Amino acid sequence: MIASKKSTKTIPDTSASMTVETYQQWANTKANTQLIDQLEAFFKTANPTVIQSFCSVIDDLLTQEDHPTLDFIIAGVQALSPKRPLAFQQLAGIFQFNPIVGAVARNAKLIKKAILIADAVGLDLLVLPEMALMGYPLKDLIIRFPHLVDQGVDALHELALATYHTRVILGFVEPRKLSLAEDEPLIGKPYYISVAVLGNRQIQGLVRKSYLPTYQDYDDARTIEPASQPGIYRPVWVKQCYPHANDTLENGLLTVHGFNVGITICEDLWNQANFNTTHYTQPADCPILAYLSQPELDWHINVSASVSRAGKEAQKQTMLKTIVEQTQRPLLYVNAVGGQDECIFDGASRLYSEEGELLGRSKAFAQQLTIFQLTKETDSAWNQINALPAGMEKPLYPTAVSADCSFSSMETNDLARTYQSLILGIQDYFKKTGFNKAVLGISGGLDSAVTAVLLADALGAENVFGFSFPSQLTPEANQSDAEILAKNLGIGFDTCAIAPITQQFLTPLETTIAKTVDPLWGNATTSSFAKDNVQAMSRATMLRLVSNNYNALPVATSDKSELYMGYATINGDLSGALAPLGDVCKTKLRLLATWLNDNGKTKNAMPRSIIERPSGADLAVNPQTGALLTAEEALMPYVFLDEIIWRIEVLQQPFEDQLIAVFEYEQTHPLNYEEKRAWLEKFFQRMQFAVFKWQISPPILIVDGYGSLAKTAYRHPILATQCQWWNKKASESALRQAFEANRVVEEPPVDC
Repeated sequence: MIASKKSTKTIPDTSASMTVETYQQWANTKANTQLIDQLEAFFKTANPTVIQSFCSVIDDLLTQEDHPTLDFIIAGVQALSPKRPLAFQQLAGIFQFNPIVGAVARNAKLIKKAILIADAVGLDLLVLPEMALMGYPLKDLIIRFPHLVDQGVDALHELALATYHTRVILGFVEPRKLSLAEDEPLIGKPYYISVAVLGNRQIQGLVRKSYLPTYQDYDDARTIEPASQPGIYRPVWVKQCYPHANDTLENGLLTVHGFNVGITICEDLWNQANFNTTHYTQPADCPILAYLSQPELDWHINVSASVSRAGKEAQKQTMLKTIVEQTQRPLLYVNAVGGQDECIFDGASRLYSEEGELLGRSKAFAQQLTIFQLTKETDSAWNQINALPAGMEKPLYPTAVSADCSFSSMETNDLARTYQSLILGIQDYFKKTGFNKAVLGISGGLDSAVTAVLLADALGAENVFGFSFPSQLTPEANQSDAEILAKNLGIGFDTCAIAPITQQFLTPLETTIAKTVDPLWGNATTSSFAKDNVQAMSRATMLRLVSNNYNALPVATSDKSELYMGYATINGDLSGALAPLGDVCKTKLRLLATWLNDNGKTKNAMPRSIIERPSGADLAVNPQTGALLTAEEALMPYVFLDEIIWRIEVLQQPFEDQLIAVFEYEQTHPLNYEEKRAWLEKFFQRMQFAVFKWQISPPILIVDGYGSLAKTAYRHPILATQCQWWNKKASESALRQAFEANRVVEEPPVDC
C-alpha cells in the first residue's frame, strides 16, 4: 500500500513544485524511504489488486486537493513510468469525480493530476462524468458569469496538453459561438453540454448532448441547445486548433488503441417509454439506439450526472440493461458523485457485458479512481464489484403507476441509501461553502436527535454543538434525553432555559402592541400562536448568535411531514442554513432513527425513549387532556399523513381517488367516510397555505425526490391559495358509494 496522507515526513521540504527531476534527486539521496520503495514495488508488478490499492490511495489524496504526497507520487509515477509492466490492455480508469460548480480552475487542477497518473500507469482510457470540468447542475450560473465557459475551454486545451497515450473522456460546457462564422447570428441557446475526447496533446473530438432534461432538478433547456445528431465529431473550431488529430472518426465512433468506442451523455439513454421521459416510444425510431447498434462499435460509454432518488437504482439498472439488450454492446456507465445544493449524486459507476451481466462497479456516494478492463471476458481480475448500500438495488415499488404499488410505513429497503445520501449531502454542503462547524437545538425529540447524529457522523463530533432550550413546558425527560444523546455522540452540549429570554421579548412587545396595534386593529385573535412561536424564535436567535460567533452554520431540524402541513416554525425549527430532513417523512424518520442506532458511527446513540416518544413542539397544552399537545393531535396520525404525501408525489393521485382508496392506516384503524374526508380536507387546505414556508425554507437535501418540497422537483405557486383542490364534478353520492364498496370484506367460504 502506498503511503497514506500521514506520511508527509517522507516528502522533500521544498517550496518548488515537484518535478521528475526533483523526485529523482530526492530518490538518489533518500533511496530507502518508505514511499519510494512502495512506488518502485508498484512498478514491478501488474497485479490488479496492488494497482487498485494504489488508485485508492491516490483518490484519498485527491480529496485533500493540495496534499504534498500526491504531487510527490505523481512525479514518482512519471519518473518510473518507462518501467511500467502494463501494455495497453483495454484498461479504463474511472475517475468518479466530485466537482465544485463553477470552480473551473480547482476542478481542472485535480483532473490534470488524475490524467498524469493514468497516462503514466498506462491506461487506455480515463473517463470522467458529465460536466466534470464545470460541475452540475449549473442553474443560471453561466447566464450571469459567461466567462466561466470560456475559462473552461481554456482549461480543456491545457488538459489536452497533459495527455499522451491515454484517451481522456471529459464533460464540459461548449460555447456554440466557437462553431459560428464571423458575424453569423446565434439562433437558439448559447451552449452545448458536451464531452471532449483528449489524447496525444490534442482534442480528438466532441460529443454533444441530444436530449435535455427539464424535470426534477434539471432545467438545461434554459441555456443549452440540444445536439442535432449523436456521435463523436470534430467541429470547425477543433479542426482549426488541432488539424493533425489522428484518431479515426467514422460514423461517430472513436478508435482507441484498436477498439471502437461510441459515447453518449446521461439523458441520451433515458429516452424511451417506461423511463423518466419519452422521446421515442419505439426503439427502432431512436437515433441514439441506431448509433449504438452499428456493427463496427465495440464499446459504449455513457457519462452521466444522475442524482440519487428513492427507488432510482432499480430503475437505473433496468434502463441500462435494456440499452445493452437492445444494442448488444458492452456498456461502461460513469456517474458523478457529490452534493450540489439540494442534489446528491451517488456515483456507483459500472460496467456491463454485452449480455447485460454486471462486471464491475465503483463505490456509491464516494469519489473514487478505479480501473475496469474493457474485455468481453467476464472474469477479469481488474473488475471489482463494490457493494451498494443495503437494499438500494431493490425496487421500493413496482412502478409509480402499477395497480399493486402501495405505501408501506415499515419500508426499510431505502434506509442505508438515505443515510449515505444525507451524510454526503451534509459534508459537501459544509465543505463547499467553506464551513466545518454546525450548531443546532436538541429538544429531546426525534427530528433534532436524528439531525444531531447525522451531523456528528458527517462532520465529526468535535465540530457539532447542541443546545437544549427548555421552556416551562419542556418535560424533564426530554432535557435528560437530549443530554444523554449529546454525551453518547461526544458533541458539545449545554442547556439554556428560554423562559427568561422569552419574557424579555414579550413584556415590552405586549405593552407596545396594546398601546399602538390594538387601537387600530382590535385585540389579537384568541387562536394566535404568537406566544408559542416566540419560544421557538428565542431558540433560533440563540443558535444564530453562537453560529455567528464561531463561524458555524445553524441547522434546521424540520421534517417533510411538518413542512407539508405548515407545522414548522419559520423563525424556529425551520431556521437555519440547511434542512437535512426536509425530504424525509416522519414515518421513515422513525425507522431511520432505529437504523442509526444499529448502523451509525456511534451505536445506540439515541435513547430509546426519543424514538418511541410521540412527536410534538412542546409549546402548547392540549386543552382536552391537559397534557402537552402532540403533533399527531394537532395534525393527524403520521402514518395517514405520510401516505397522503406519498399518493400525491408517487401516484399523482387527486383528492377524490385518495378519499375512496384504502390507506394502510385504515387496515387497523377503520375510518368512516366523514372522518376520512375531514382529515384529507385538513391536509389539502393546510398544504396550500404552507407553500410560502416551503419557499423560504433553507436548502433541503433531496433523498426521496418524488416531487419534493426542495423547490426543484415540484414548484407550487405561492399565491395559489384559492385553487380548488377537489373536483366539484365528482358526485358526492358516487364517492360515498365507492368508499363503502372498497371497504367490503368478503367472508371466506364455509367448509361444510
